[in-house]
Amino acid sequence: MMPSTKNIARYAALWPVLLLAGCLSAQTVARPRFPELPTRYYAGGVQGVADLADPVRSKRYRAEGGGLYLHSWAWYFKLNDAQRRQILEAFRGAPVGIEIGFKGDGDAAAEVARQIKKYYLDLGVRPAFMASNVFNKRDRENFTLEEWRNFQATLRRLGVPESTPIMPTFEYQNGKKLDILQRNKVSESALFQELVKIGGGIVLDTPPGFALQQDEIYRLWVVDAIRWTQSQGLPAILIVSPHHSGTRWVQDTRQYLDYLDQHRAMPTAFVCENYNPKPPAGYPNGVGEEGDPNTDLGMCWNLMKNRTAPGRP
Repeated sequence: MMPSTKNIARYAALWPVLLLAGCLSAQTVARPRFPELPTRYYAGGVQGVADLADPVRSKRYRAEGGGLYLHSWAWYFKLNDAQRRQILEAFRGAPVGIEIGFKGDGDAAAEVARQIKKYYLDLGVRPAFMASNVFNKRDRENFTLEEWRNFQATLRRLGVPESTPIMPTFEYQNGKKLDILQRNKVSESALFQELVKIGGGIVLDTPPGFALQQDEIYRLWVVDAIRWTQSQGLPAILIVSPHHSGTRWVQDTRQYLDYLDQHRAMPTAFVCENYNPKPPAGYPNGVGEEGDPNTDLGMCWNLMKNRTAPGRP
């Protein structure tokens, strides 16, 4: 899910070329308008995804309006039809966010759309938002803004509701080339700004424990991305994942959110998920249940209880 330093460098070199080619013109695409997110909290994950089928595990969280977050790989391949229906029944009426891949345009994009129809739309899911992994480990050397537009158009044509924003997920996880981050802030990148505007918001995959271990430039990149996006009236969603925090996840999250709050960059909404398909023995950060703060449901429930007050997630 994380881009290599090599690919980040390619993005840095690529965007001026796109600009000169006219791909970034704000006049070439109509600005979609989406409703506000129905909740600030979305819980889910890969390891332990079947835990979501037990309504007892999320009773208070759901009663307070907590949302559901479905990582498509786990939703497609770790569950059977009965489990998927049980989860949707347990979260009946709750807002749903989903995480999808990014396959460019053409047949690959159409396949993503068909999976969304089969596994979500045909089951009655109308997502509040989709998080699309635009920047990941795959070689994005030839990425263009037109590819992003075509991807969105294909999903719309094949059934994704116009009311569902399809947001780009930024996975700026490599802090080794800090100068690249510094030169490519969202507030200064025409390419990044267009991605966010077309998508109707931004999703940031910057795990608290990982972010705290990076140079200050890394965290300031996140601050800039949140503040610029919100200045446009668009939501900035933070994926709060455990990464390698383990039982320090609560502590790391508290410290990270304190930092963002001090920099006037509190996210619009939070996703609490793990994306570890093969965790080590004794892994403490599965989907779990709301009473255990080191699990995905527990993290989101605690954020909700305290309304993400600094120092008390």
